[in-house]
Amino acid sequence: MFNGLVSYSDRHIAALQRSASTPAGTRTGKRFAVSTYVALLIVFWTGAVAVSLLFNISRSQTIAEQSALIQARTAFEKDIFYRRWNSGLGGAYVKVTDETQPNPYLADDPTRDIPGPGNVPLTKINPAYMTRLVHELGELKSGIRGHITSTKPIRRENAADAWEEKGLLRLQKGDVGEVAEIQFMDGKEYLRYISPLVTEESCLACHASQGYKVGDQRGGISVSVPMEPIRVGARAAVATLALSHAGMWFVGVLAFALGGVRLDRQMREREELRASKEAAERAAGAKSEFLAVMSHELRTPMNAVIGMTTLAKSAADIEKKNYCLDKIENASKHLLGIINDILDMSKIEANKLELSPTNFNFEIMLLDVMDVVNFRMAEKLLRFTASIDERIPAVLKGDSRRLAQVLSNLLGNAVKYTPRSGSISLEARLMSEDDTGCILQVRVVDTGIGIVKEALPRLFTPFEQAEGGISRKFGGAGLGLAISKRIVEMMGGRIWAESEPGKGSVFTFTIRAERGTVPDACPSADGNAPVDDDGVARVDTAGQFAGRHVLLAEDIELNREIVVTLLEPTGLTVDCAENGAEALRMFSAQPERYDLIFMDVQMPEMDGFEATRRIRGLDTPRAREIPIVAMTAHVFREDIERCLQAGMVAHVSKPLDHNLLMAVLKRYLPPCLNTVRPAQALRSPQVP
Repeated sequence: MFNGLVSYSDRHIAALQRSASTPAGTRTGKRFAVSTYVALLIVFWTGAVAVSLLFNISRSQTIAEQSALIQARTAFEKDIFYRRWNSGLGGAYVKVTDETQPNPYLADDPTRDIPGPGNVPLTKINPAYMTRLVHELGELKSGIRGHITSTKPIRRENAADAWEEKGLLRLQKGDVGEVAEIQFMDGKEYLRYISPLVTEESCLACHASQGYKVGDQRGGISVSVPMEPIRVGARAAVATLALSHAGMWFVGVLAFALGGVRLDRQMREREELRASKEAAERAAGAKSEFLAVMSHELRTPMNAVIGMTTLAKSAADIEKKNYCLDKIENASKHLLGIINDILDMSKIEANKLELSPTNFNFEIMLLDVMDVVNFRMAEKLLRFTASIDERIPAVLKGDSRRLAQVLSNLLGNAVKYTPRSGSISLEARLMSEDDTGCILQVRVVDTGIGIVKEALPRLFTPFEQAEGGISRKFGGAGLGLAISKRIVEMMGGRIWAESEPGKGSVFTFTIRAERGTVPDACPSADGNAPVDDDGVARVDTAGQFAGRHVLLAEDIELNREIVVTLLEPTGLTVDCAENGAEALRMFSAQPERYDLIFMDVQMPEMDGFEATRRIRGLDTPRAREIPIVAMTAHVFREDIERCLQAGMVAHVSKPLDHNLLMAVLKRYLPPCLNTVRPAQALRSPQVP
């Protein structure tokens, strides 16, 4: 049993660890901080990438303009080199064609026109004329416009336009060596460039008459580079930049996101480690508190059992012995109740607590619960009243034993915490009804010590009580209300409490139940004995089984002695076997001798399951007919089902209840006898 307590303690502590973890809001806040940090990084990264993209786009535009400027400078330098080459030779002769006519401005030059080989007429081309011809060819091939210009042009075609005039004036001032600007001409974008023409020695042949001297600025050459081809290349570069920056942005965002996930995981792990440490520290305290409570609750009735046993041994007076035995019985029942509560909580933790619906009389179930607490109320001089709504169906279908358990817990607590001469009332009313069933509400009201408002939410938590001093003053393991809450919820209802210190408490719960038929008088195949409507057998079997034989398979001598002693007044003859193998041999030798077999489950050499299967497999009709009743401390539903699957017909749990044991005998030896208890006058008019 101690191992069982420690096992349940571990499960309870695990629950405490879960509840003691860092509050969800704190964890969410930390994750929010990480996500915010990551979001800010992504925003910053997006801004940085956008700035970089805009900068590079702007730079690409600048590069495009610089490229156009380089082309313009190159074209200008080319013109200068051509002019110097031409002037250095004193001019160049070309064949006269429609495109190349004699220069009218060289009409005074006797060497302008000469015959060439084969008397082909040739004409002299001076630097200015050659420059103009090159500009015309360049515009046709590349779209780059060239223009030789001056503020005092000899040819009118060389007159400066408005932009060139402004540029020449700036060049004449000498504050700049060149002028470049983006301009639109004929609806198209051009980079316009102009640089000065400086008078050299070879230029005086034509321009000395204008008063120019060597070194004077006599005009300039402007170059207009079309921007559209360059812009096309720039736009392609911008598209490449956009794609590369988008890829860079995506990689950065992905890196930040993955980094944020990793950082969040690290922070969460660190927080979980911290929370686990705190939970472990709390759990250590909870485990100590749990063991202290359990030690107190188990040792108190054990102390009574041991103490009263010692007094009974030394007592000479039979009344004194009976007094001690009564106390031992009460303490043992209290101890069994604690163990049953722990087992119920274990089943709740394992999600194995189940209901067993049967037909039952609601009034009689209430009466039986009241009978259990009546003597305790009488001891404290408590006034008790009960009222039942007459609209509640007389017979309901549900788990009456579990419902009685809830009522016993509530009434027991009311008795425990209500001072002498106080009052307790129980009210049951019909809330609603339909074709499938009805909803009942039950209230237990007391004039006890009351509960502070802050402690109410903890009442239905395992091992919790309103205040630490309450358990020391009144006792209790703090399991009853937690079990009651689970049972009520399984019955489709809920439970709650209302209270104020010094003004008593009101515990209310609702359940949903089906309309029932006449209550079942005999047990079902799960092994419950024939019982009254409240689930407790009341039979008198003194001498009723004389002449019948029972085989008892039990490996513990003390347990055999107890069973034999309990069955002795019935007149039964009991043969004992110390294990399953011996029971099998005894039955095989005399199958017709025995009317019933009580079979323990855990035994050496051969357990009860195997012994039952072997007996059922014997080649004799009696082996298949004889009732085999499991007698074991295993009380879970799966244990009962395993017994039935092995071939047993019923289940009696240890420690043995005399009435239940006798009820099993009455069912399987003679025909089933009903023992129905008449209902007392309990119903009241409709509860408002």
